[in-house]
Amino acid sequence: MKTIKNGDFIVRYNDQNNILYSIYGTEATAEKTVRLFMAEMKMAEEVGIENIQGIIYDMRRIDVFSRDNLAAMQRESFRFDSREDLSGVPTAFVVESTMQERIADLLIKMTSGKERKNICFSSAEAHAFFAEWHAQFGKARA
Repeated sequence: MKTIKNGDFIVRYNDQNNILYSIYGTEATAEKTVRLFMAEMKMAEEVGIENIQGIIYDMRRIDVFSRDNLAAMQRESFRFDSREDLSGVPTAFVVESTMQERIADLLIKMTSGKERKNICFSSAEAHAFFAEWHAQFGKARA
């Protein structure tokens, strides 16, 4: 398992299930989001995007979303998508509060690849989404 962490987030690639986990801390700001995406891109380069079967953005710890975070998430998502072909990588936003769910919904609507993104309420639900997505779309995209 490869891990990049600091006090604001953890980015972890689990080579047992080929999932890239991005776990936010308690506050989501533009600066923290930029650093999180930089860590994700570094990890994707290290392990190879073809080896990533899904990305989980775990938002359950977030208590505060700064105003600038949505714009940063949209910008960094576009940057990640332009650097790597993410069309074959489903993404799950794991949430537990209504506020987190609303933010995740906005993020999905504001970024490309809506058909491969989903809001989930547990990691198990995210893994089930990935399995279903790959069963439906994986062979067509491979």
